[in-house]
Amino acid sequence: RYQLHGDAVVFHHGRYAYIDRDGRPVFTLPGGAVGGAFTEGLAWFRAPGGRVGYLDWTGAIAIEPQFEFGFSFRDGRAATVHRRRLVVIDRTGRVVLVPGLEHSFELFVEQDGYSDGVMWGLRARRLGYVDRDGRTVWPPSL
Repeated sequence: RYQLHGDAVVFHHGRYAYIDRDGRPVFTLPGGAVGGAFTEGLAWFRAPGGRVGYLDWTGAIAIEPQFEFGFSFRDGRAATVHRRRLVVIDRTGRVVLVPGLEHSFELFVEQDGYSDGVMWGLRARRLGYVDRDGRTVWPPSL
């Protein structure tokens, strides 16, 4: 699937690679690595050891693999799971928010972290929403 800037992730000759609109390789991920879509100039990737980090447009590692899960950047931030806790990072990989929500893989895959400035997750098995600064938008209640 082509992204807005024209690159797509493909599986070719046993490896994942990013190609341009003409089908030319832009860069190839190391053997065993899997990559996601670029948003805001960064794409998550799962390194062969299983940790998730982020790549820039050239394929250089922008944020070292250190997360169990990583989601796309929105508004300069990305939801990640680090040491089994949901944390939010900035574009340098610095933790900027620990919203106190438990990680729910099914919910975040559907929403891809932030959507319209809010993120949802579970606290005490109840669904709630926080904004990008960690303020409760909708207390956990469902």
